Amino acid sequence: MKRTKSSLTKFQFIFEHNPDIVCLHDLNGQLLKANPAVATVTGYTPNELMNKPLIDFIDVRERFKILRKFKKVLRGQAQMFKFSIRDKKGDVLFFNTSIVPVIANGVMIGIYSVSKNITAQIKIEKELRKELEAAYQNEAALAEAQQIAQLGSWEWNPQTNAMSWSIGMYRLFGMPDSEVSPEINRFVSFIHPADQAEFRRLLVVSLQKAKECSFQCRIIREGGALRYCYGVIRSEVNQEGVPIRVYGFLQDITECKQREEEWRAEARSKSDFLAYMSHEIRTPANAIAGFGHLLLETELSEKQKEYVRKVQSASQTLIGIVSDILDFSKIEAGKLELESIPFQLDGVFKDVADVISLQAAQKGLDLFFISDWTVPDTLIGDPLRLRQVLMNLANNAIKFTKFGEIVVRSELLSMSSQYVNIKFSVADTGIGLTDEQKTEIFQAFTQASSSTTRKYGGTGLGLVICKQLVGMMNGSFTVESAVGEGSVFAFTAQFGLRHGDSTNIFSQHMEKFDILVYDQSTTSQKMIELALEPIAPRLTFVKEGQVMIEELEHCSKGGKTSYDLILIDWNSEKRNNFQLFHYIENNSAATCLPLMLMVDCLQLNDIKMRPLLKSYSVLVKPLIKSELLSAILKVLKPDDAVGLSEPSKLPDRNSGTVEEEEARYSRILIVEDNELNQLIYQELFKPYFDQIVLVHSGKAAVKIVLSRLTTFDVVLMDVELADINGYEAARMIRESDQKVPIIANTAHTSALEKQKCLESGMNDVVSKPIDPAQLISTVKKWAEKRKREEGVHKRFPSADKIKSETVGFVLPEKTDFVNAEALLQRLNGNYQQLYYIYEAFLKEHSDYATKIRNCAAEKDYDSLKRHVHNLKGVAVNLSLDGLYHYCQEFEQAFNKIEEKERNRMVDRLAILMESTKQELTLLLRKADSTNVTGESLDTKAHDSNH
Repeated sequence: MKRTKSSLTKFQFIFEHNPDIVCLHDLNGQLLKANPAVATVTGYTPNELMNKPLIDFIDVRERFKILRKFKKVLRGQAQMFKFSIRDKKGDVLFFNTSIVPVIANGVMIGIYSVSKNITAQIKIEKELRKELEAAYQNEAALAEAQQIAQLGSWEWNPQTNAMSWSIGMYRLFGMPDSEVSPEINRFVSFIHPADQAEFRRLLVVSLQKAKECSFQCRIIREGGALRYCYGVIRSEVNQEGVPIRVYGFLQDITECKQREEEWRAEARSKSDFLAYMSHEIRTPANAIAGFGHLLLETELSEKQKEYVRKVQSASQTLIGIVSDILDFSKIEAGKLELESIPFQLDGVFKDVADVISLQAAQKGLDLFFISDWTVPDTLIGDPLRLRQVLMNLANNAIKFTKFGEIVVRSELLSMSSQYVNIKFSVADTGIGLTDEQKTEIFQAFTQASSSTTRKYGGTGLGLVICKQLVGMMNGSFTVESAVGEGSVFAFTAQFGLRHGDSTNIFSQHMEKFDILVYDQSTTSQKMIELALEPIAPRLTFVKEGQVMIEELEHCSKGGKTSYDLILIDWNSEKRNNFQLFHYIENNSAATCLPLMLMVDCLQLNDIKMRPLLKSYSVLVKPLIKSELLSAILKVLKPDDAVGLSEPSKLPDRNSGTVEEEEARYSRILIVEDNELNQLIYQELFKPYFDQIVLVHSGKAAVKIVLSRLTTFDVVLMDVELADINGYEAARMIRESDQKVPIIANTAHTSALEKQKCLESGMNDVVSKPIDPAQLISTVKKWAEKRKREEGVHKRFPSADKIKSETVGFVLPEKTDFVNAEALLQRLNGNYQQLYYIYEAFLKEHSDYATKIRNCAAEKDYDSLKRHVHNLKGVAVNLSLDGLYHYCQEFEQAFNKIEEKERNRMVDRLAILMESTKQELTLLLRKADSTNVTGESLDTKAHDSNH
């Protein structure tokens, strides 16, 4: 009895404290008793569960399964199953349940169940299942992505040497994924032998430094096909720094490489086309500019001169438009590059001022250039492109401004030991822009409005190009503008600095000066104040003529004035100007003062026509700061004045220095295949050089230079020639150790083009369209250098000197063979050149008769026809009339006659050639006896040895 009671107590304890739900059911499934866990797990109290059948709490979809299980229990079979119910909150709970029959004395009296809550386990299983499904999906997606991207991944354990490849790697190598087991050595074997060393090096770097390395390589696929790949190597190390994992990927970029090569070929094609178009366009432009310059040198009426100037202006406008289009195309193709050379900022300002000042003066606009002295003047960069940007902005300002002023300014932003950042601005008082227009003007082929295009013209490319150029100078653009209130276009740019250059060369031995300035323009006053800052003068500004007179009267004491200089702007109160000048002329104190007039280019003649003003110094506006300061110092302290370089102009034709006089006797070879340009160069050079030789091709230039029949002092070489280009011709000349200076003449102005010219053996470059002053000065510079190096003095006397020294020499009369007088006329009476031409002919045709007879004997009629044709061309140029007419007759009959007659004509041509040579030899001997060449026997011997 006690044991039974103890067992019941123990059972009751287990029943009450079991975390699982323990229930006792009758044979109908009705709940009779449940432990407290049922309320803890489901939220229902035992009473709530006992008031309704248990089956009602079970999910409808599982009730049939549960009923089946109960039936089996009623048959005495214990059952285990899983089911789910909703708790009191409505959440689904999952249970793992065991049910057994309760039998007493052999009779089933009830059903006992134990239900374990497995909801958390089920959730974990579901999440794991989802993760597995996602992993399978990701793996499939990764494989698909790698296939689309033509990419494969790999992983290698450097400790165990185990390696794995993705399916993409097998595809990349061109093999099935089951054919080869991954190995690091096999991996490397697929890489092109020339690229394997670099891959191994990067692998070591990644292992040692645990860093990511990228590379490009070629792989050889299983079938031998070559593919280009991009790859990345990454590595991981453990806490001890030991590499434990190296992984990466390879991506097939063959198609990208092919497209890149196609793009490069297309870019090269565009670049070649641009170069060709640049040359083709600039060549006729060169002719227009050159002939315009030559025409202005002749006797013309004022109306004719005005027409010629308009033609030149129109040609420059055309060149500007073409240059815009070419520059824009180069920018789009990524071919536009900047130079990096030392230059003076004031020089750039002066160039811009020289070009735009006339246009500004014609519109009555005041033009100012203001630059702080804190801005270094010597910079390293591309002066041409800086000038292009400033010129474009200034031209636009003048174009869109009816009255007022244009101010071009530079300001220092920052400076280090190597670089300087400068802000440039161009301000105007023009029509202004709307906010929308400020955005649109930087778009290609766009102007502020369609009416702008009709009224002002232009391509709409200028600002687009300027913005790109400024970006290449590490700068940016800003625009401030309002309609009717003008505009300020500003940009920043970075330049290099050249060490050792002083930014202030005017501050030595300076003293204080008192300067009286009569100028109504506030901007002009500011410009003058900034320009004269280095000498820190005491400046007094006056805006009215009467006040000016009163100031002069006030400061005049005892016939002297306290001022050192008077500056007068001719634009200030023109009606009162003459009253002021009459006062100065009649005031002894003011008369003794230096006085300088500031005028624009259109007022110069006005000043020259007035006797009262002729004695005053004149400054032509717009003024650059160093230019103004230098001019004032020349007046106040001539000994300390620092002059500026003069604007480019043609050198004096009658200059008297020894070097320049000797340069006149230089022999210049001009290589140019355009007849118009040949004529221009010949006329341009004629006043400065006595000896000019023209050839039409690169091959002819190489032949005449390397033949050593004559010695040239300078070769002017056109770069674009029909047969071989100027670069190749220069290289061929240099291969023979020729020291003759070669100057390239090219329409391409980029730094790369200049470098290409220099690398081919040329010494200098002049650009097309030609600047006559630059061309002549460049040729003279190299001719003088050649004279100094060679120690040659007056090897080639002038034509006049030759005539004076050869009075006793008379050309023979015209014969059937030689018409020397006709050739002499074409050579402008230059006996010496005639001598050298005939001498060269004799040397080149010494075995001509033998050559044509051999061709006839060997029946090499193509070569024979070529020899006859070439001789005909030479004969007509050298006025060898007999040879010319016979060669012409021979050519016409060549294909109509039989072999026997052809051989007879060859014999007659050979005899005619020998007769012509004999006559020329006699002519040259006679010339030698009268020293036509102007050379001593020693000089001749020296030349022949060469």
